[in-house]
Amino acid sequence: MISAGVVLAAVVLIFYSVADIFGKKVVVKYGYRRAVVVVGAASMVPFLLLIAISGTQHMTSYSASLAVAAGIFYGLGFLLLYKSLATEQTTNTFALSEFFKAWLVILGAFILGEIFSLRAGQDAGIILIFLGSFMVILTEKLRINMKLVYALLGFICWAVLWTLMAYSILNSGTYLLEGLIAALFATLTGAVASFALPEKKPVQGHKGGMERLESSVAVGVAIGAGSLIFGYLILFKELAQGASIIALTPIVVAIASRKIYLDRLTLLQAGGLIVAVAGALLLAFF
Repeated sequence: MISAGVVLAAVVLIFYSVADIFGKKVVVKYGYRRAVVVVGAASMVPFLLLIAISGTQHMTSYSASLAVAAGIFYGLGFLLLYKSLATEQTTNTFALSEFFKAWLVILGAFILGEIFSLRAGQDAGIILIFLGSFMVILTEKLRINMKLVYALLGFICWAVLWTLMAYSILNSGTYLLEGLIAALFATLTGAVASFALPEKKPVQGHKGGMERLESSVAVGVAIGAGSLIFGYLILFKELAQGASIIALTPIVVAIASRKIYLDRLTLLQAGGLIVAVAGALLLAFF
């Protein structure tokens, strides 16, 4: 019988896939720094709605401090990721997300002590994810694409983000206020970067301002909703299993991006994506 954790992780997979697929449109419209502000602000909406429905939440000062630190890493991760996304293909960029998802499986299974024992096939899955991610950032001349290194660093920041969030959530026994604080400080981090490091005027395209805003809000709300459910999975000790399901996101993104953006991969990069996804499948189902 499929557990509730697996079902919720599948819902997160849908939300994150939508956000990843259309994130490039937001970056192109606003520029990568302003995109962090718009998406970050919109990502607070699901948390605010659920807090309004469920009422006052308890949170310790220690948890709040961890959430603030997590939010800064959240914002830095967005800035680095969106910097890569501004020039690189969606498929290549988000294939590297397997790095931090593999870390979350390790975090949940070994550090947080969740009831999720890795078997030999899953150990191999983690190795394949790291190997596939490295193959994705290589060019045809077998050199590292430095523009994709920004994305890799961004996902490392997100590994730190979710590590801090895990300790924050488990310390307080709640996840809504922690998630809201993290989203708020991610938005503030993007705002500081926008003021301190102004960028060239982004390409606006043919859509009107309101339509651009609506698509950007949709991306932010999808990220927020996915993160909200992910916080729930952490609280109920299903981080490792949830992360292994969410690791399937790049294959959804790759299929959609081939149709929407006409993304093309070198044989090496395509092989890397296949290797990383194979690793994710080993983690999730074997």
